[in-house]
Amino acid sequence: MDGIFEKFSVYDFFNLIISGGTFIGGLHLIGFAPLTFLVNDIKIPDNEIVILAVILLICYIIGFELQGLSSWIEENILKIQSTMTGTFLFDNSGVIQNREKLKIYRMKATELFESKNIKVKKNEFTEEQCEYFFAYSIYFVQVQGQSKKTEKMRGLKGLASLWMVCFALLFFIGLVRSIFLLITGTDFQEMIVPFFSTIAFLILSITSYCRMKTNIKYWIRMLLGVYEVCSDLSDAINYRKTRYATK
Repeated sequence: MDGIFEKFSVYDFFNLIISGGTFIGGLHLIGFAPLTFLVNDIKIPDNEIVILAVILLICYIIGFELQGLSSWIEENILKIQSTMTGTFLFDNSGVIQNREKLKIYRMKATELFESKNIKVKKNEFTEEQCEYFFAYSIYFVQVQGQSKKTEKMRGLKGLASLWMVCFALLFFIGLVRSIFLLITGTDFQEMIVPFFSTIAFLILSITSYCRMKTNIKYWIRMLLGVYEVCSDLSDAINYRKTRYATK
């Protein structure tokens, strides 16, 4: 499953910490107090460094679980990334909007498949071929040592995905708590913060979803752009070596 153990980087690590901390902070706004419970009810050494380390560990664990959930939702329900990576070479996919760039990527994909004896029927690519070429582009850029910028964009895409799931969970938890407070006749003043926080979490979840879709598209475009340049440079170097070798 892509997203948990594969291509793990420093961006993934901080994404887990940030999303876990965001989830804990959201629980406090809704009306729960996990950090208060941690400090007051669990017997840990009364040391600020130890307490901070424990909080960071809890944030990381929560973020890790959120990442697993977001990966499952993306892979089995939303399928946004797989749809884009499986169709970006199609004429009407909309992932690569620049027609000239699309021609170049289709040409490079065709050259790659020809070198590996993979047949392309009438210059029409299948979803498997699109996914293969995209995966090849990822590894090629990494081998060339030019994946720094693409990793940053992938990190932003992952963070948006985490936030989408994080805020969605907070919305459902806040919704259940708001209904409970309403049924039990809780004073309206005590319901203001949980209620409006729940509405805010719904809005943030929707905006994170939109941001995730945009970041996935930008990540694909950036990766293919870097791959184009790296492959051109590699072809130029190989051409020079071949030319000098024949002299």
